[in-house]
Parts: sequence; structure tokens; C-alpha cells
Amino acid sequence: MVQTADRWRRALRLAARLAILPELAAAYYRGTAPGQIGDFVIIIPGIVVLAGLLACLVTAGLWRRLLAALLLAGLGLHAWQLGADEHIRAFNECVDRGETVRQALADYRAAHGRYPAELAQALPEIPCRPRFANSLLDYTASADTYTLYFGDALVSHRASESSEFDAHK
Repeated sequence: MVQTADRWRRALRLAARLAILPELAAAYYRGTAPGQIGDFVIIIPGIVVLAGLLACLVTAGLWRRLLAALLLAGLGLHAWQLGADEHIRAFNECVDRGETVRQALADYRAAHGRYPAELAQALPEIPCRPRFANSLLDYTASADTYTLYFGDALVSHRASESSEFDAHK
């Protein structure tokens, strides 16, 4: 009976150790895709609870568990912050380079007589792209018109062939 309990304990510890990386990746990706302003408040308890559970499974002794829980919670919050910083960088790149994209689309139309089906046809490198994610810039087109869009929970920006980017709250 003791061997069976020990096997289960070892299996749980291994599972907890393996769960740390997906949790950090999930925190990072959650940071790159912010929704409402309250997201930060929602994610903190999840990271802290998961960190506490993992710490209980991974370590022995009360002080080690507390230290492990604090370390894992800190790593989760740091991963979330890195993701949020990456989203902000990509969003600001959209603000800075939006008109460059419009100009590239106008040049493409002048050369080909229509707008491209995808942005990659007009631009060698698509801006507004967080690491490990797709571009924040949404593009839809027909032969005669196109729409560019990017935004977050606070403001959205739209542009077309006939209008520069407008910010809307």
C-alpha cells in the first residue's frame, strides 16, 4: 500500500512540474490578448491558486511550499506582464506604421489594378505583430476597396482606401 501511495505522489509531482510551462505560456498569451480592463484582476487569483497547488505537489515542508508558491506566482505574473508588454509594443507599431501600410496598398493597386487579397502580397513584413502571434492588424479587401482595423478594449482604429486611420472609443 505504501508503494502505491508513493507512486501516486511521484506521478502527481511529475504532473505538477510538467504543468508549470503550459501555465507560464498561458499567462504570456493571455497578456498578448487583453480584453476588458479587469483582466489583470481576474488572472491574479488564477495564477496564485495554481501556483499554490503546484507548490503543494512539487515540494515538501511548509516553508518550501510557501516559497515555491510565491516563486511560481511571480513567474506567472511576470509571463503575463511580458505578454502585455508585447501587445502594447505591437499596438503602438500599428499606430506608428498604419499610414505606411495604406501607402503600400495604394502602390500595390497602382501596379496591379486591384488591392491584394492578403497584406503579405503588398508588404514584405506585416507590422503590428506580437512575438508568437498573428498581427493585430485586420485587413479585408475587394478589388476596389479595403478596410484596415486594429484595436483593444479602449479604442479601435479603422482606415480604408478613402480615409486615414480614425480612432473610436
